[in-house]
Amino acid sequence: MNVSNQAGFDFGQIKYRDVKSITSGVLQGKEIASGVQISISKSLQFCPLTQQEIRHAARHYPIVFSPDDAPRPLAVFSLGAAQNQFVGDAGWVDQVYVPAAVRRYPFVMAKLEGSDDAVIAVDTAALEATEGAGMRERMFNADGTQSDGYIEVANFCIGFHNDTVKTEEICAELSRLSLFKTRAIRIRFTDGGHADTGQFRMIDEDALNAASDKELGALIRSGAMALIYAHLASLDHIARIGGAIVEPA
Repeated sequence: MNVSNQAGFDFGQIKYRDVKSITSGVLQGKEIASGVQISISKSLQFCPLTQQEIRHAARHYPIVFSPDDAPRPLAVFSLGAAQNQFVGDAGWVDQVYVPAAVRRYPFVMAKLEGSDDAVIAVDTAALEATEGAGMRERMFNADGTQSDGYIEVANFCIGFHNDTVKTEEICAELSRLSLFKTRAIRIRFTDGGHADTGQFRMIDEDALNAASDKELGALIRSGAMALIYAHLASLDHIARIGGAIVEPA
């Protein structure tokens, strides 16, 4: 992820507004604002997933793929209104899977402006002043070395980044094999009316069945087939979030 030292970026619908390296002193006297992950989650209609977590997310949400030139898997939380049906004032509904992208916030591994090296950074917009010991005291030891708290955050961000790269590689292979088809979701209302959502991509089962043995073997070895099966099974959840059906584009 490349961002300027004063700018932010969007990861799906999660907005990083002011990203800075955590070694720059921004954590001094600061703490993560109370409820910040709940706050960003409430308006999420969808969230990017990595291939490592899809089997967990598929138990709770429909999983589709983004419609752009570089498709990526998305967990869908609501249709139409920008309101996450799985989050209330107290947080995520019990027992549902919370995507890693949400759990990572407000941290991120990024290349900041003027540097070729990736660093662990934080969205300073998610921080607030504290009178007690701030996050710097938990992330760094008195001599300035990295504490266990820093290592935990860094390992999570690095693992998430690596899983994202692997997911991009898998989706690129699915695109190369022309295994995606474009669809829309149609929400049917009790009065007989309907509304159509934006388009998304899903696996074309006819194209998958037509793949060669060699191609299928490669998909199994790469982990793509597990992703495909979880995606297809998850589509039964679409009816749970709006009485919707999948329509041809």
